[in-house]
Amino acid sequence: MPRPRVPKTKAITTGRVLHDPKRFRARVEPTSQGPLGEAPKWFKTQSQLDAWNTFRDELPWLDRSHRR
Repeated sequence: MPRPRVPKTKAITTGRVLHDPKRFRARVEPTSQGPLGEAPKWFKTQSQLDAWNTFRDELPWLDRSHRR
């Protein structure tokens, strides 16, 4: 079974587009359902909130659809 396709936003962020630009040139991404948003209510400690903010800042390809 083949691996899932790398999202174009992730490819741009990690530099994979520079390695093989033709692979990502015509790639069309699905529309976003909105930004990742705030941390879940069950995140109580400061370290959990810090981790969430780090994910939100450093992984821009994550969006509302990844919150299941």
